[in-house]
Amino acid sequence: MELEKKNIFLPEITPGTAYRKDLELDGNLNEDQPDISRLIRVDAHTSAPAVFAENGKLCVKSDAVFGILYESDFRAKPAYTQTGTVFTQATDIPAPSGEYYALADIRCTYLTCKLLGARRYVIRAAMETSLSVISVREQTVTDIPAAGSGVFFKTEQLVYETPCRVFTEERSASGSAQSPQSVAAVLFTDYNNSSPEWSAEEGRLTVRVPVYLKAFCETEDGTLITVPFSTVTALTAEDPDITPESGFSVDAHVASCTSSAESDEYGENRVIRFTYTVRMNAVCFEKTVETVAADAFGAERSSETARKHFSYRVRLPEIKKEFRLQKEYDTEKTDIRSANDVSVSFSVSSAECADGKLTVKGAYSADLLTDTDSGTSGGTFGGEFEESVECENGCGVMRVRIFPQNVEYSVTDGGTVAFDASACLCAELFTACETDALTSVTLSDAASAPAAGIRFYYPGADESAWDIAKRCRVDPEKLKSDNPGAFTPEGGLAPDAVFVAVK
Repeated sequence: MELEKKNIFLPEITPGTAYRKDLELDGNLNEDQPDISRLIRVDAHTSAPAVFAENGKLCVKSDAVFGILYESDFRAKPAYTQTGTVFTQATDIPAPSGEYYALADIRCTYLTCKLLGARRYVIRAAMETSLSVISVREQTVTDIPAAGSGVFFKTEQLVYETPCRVFTEERSASGSAQSPQSVAAVLFTDYNNSSPEWSAEEGRLTVRVPVYLKAFCETEDGTLITVPFSTVTALTAEDPDITPESGFSVDAHVASCTSSAESDEYGENRVIRFTYTVRMNAVCFEKTVETVAADAFGAERSSETARKHFSYRVRLPEIKKEFRLQKEYDTEKTDIRSANDVSVSFSVSSAECADGKLTVKGAYSADLLTDTDSGTSGGTFGGEFEESVECENGCGVMRVRIFPQNVEYSVTDGGTVAFDASACLCAELFTACETDALTSVTLSDAASAPAAGIRFYYPGADESAWDIAKRCRVDPEKLKSDNPGAFTPEGGLAPDAVFVAVK
């Protein structure tokens, strides 16, 4: 007779894999836009990535929008134009056969623009995609029957988190900031967000997203200024399955943002009104406690068992560290009057866990926008960075993200730009686990009771209470209670134990 079986669901994590792809895009000015005299700065934004399967592999798709700030031929005034494309990155990650949850990030790590005349240009960009996948594998193991079945089991308790669903929410909001000068027009709006913070209670998930917005404005005298605005936007998801014990992996993005100039109480256009939308995706993880049989034997029937080795990966709570990056850059200019904006971005080249420490290495890039005697000027410089944070021993890296936050900057000696940028390192890690579980227990049809009476067994040094009970076909718990002091609390043989009484 074979005992019944059950299905268990073990989590599997495909660590973040990075892919790099070069992109070249031709662009043209709209008919109503003035000609380009010279380029000032180029920027890039990508939408929240979508993951889909194609030809048995996972692919990542995003809308990429590139903006060009330039000096026009109309009175040397600043102007701005955009061009976009759908960016797709194929991966070599097989599409899971069952339910899966993909965590994808896309960033532009290199960006340049070349003019092909006064109205045409070509954008060249290096796009980096990172994709990690969490799936659930169904495994069949022996079910442990209720007490009194005449079969004794050695069990192991598995504790882990399994992904159960995704919550997607969106919120639109608005806010305003005061401009230091009267604004003739808003040319464009830049936006980004920092690491989302989440909290869970009964039936509700709250996600708070720090948002950083900047309006690039033309003043009435034709100069360019930047008006910043920052806030924290809260999004909520309500569901009866959400509990304080739920875990989440949260992605948040500023999905759209516009700004406009409004008049203040004195009739001057010094109020910049921002309207924006924040979207979040939260993968929910529920705590799972599963008891599996590692070994078994029958008290009155002989038994045959089959076991299988299972390996799985368990997600760990996200760890965060805020850090600062302070740098100076000599532009080799002498006529810089002030800095209008400094934007800092980060890319990760490696992330490794060793000796209880996660070490993250990568590159930073700083985009400058300065006011010079000859007009608005742009520039880019960068370098390498390294940060570390404590973590559990023996863990692996699922994904690492660096979120820029506030940037303070100044100009000295007419050509040296200094900045102090704050950022947040966010790491999602996992630990590899293994277990041996029974997949089959078959009992013989004929009963064969063990020997009666009291026996004295002289165990080997490496035998445990379970080993002796299985050999003698007696209840392991009764064996330990009949021999106080012969076994350790964990069931191992006590150092001074010579023999064991089997009753």
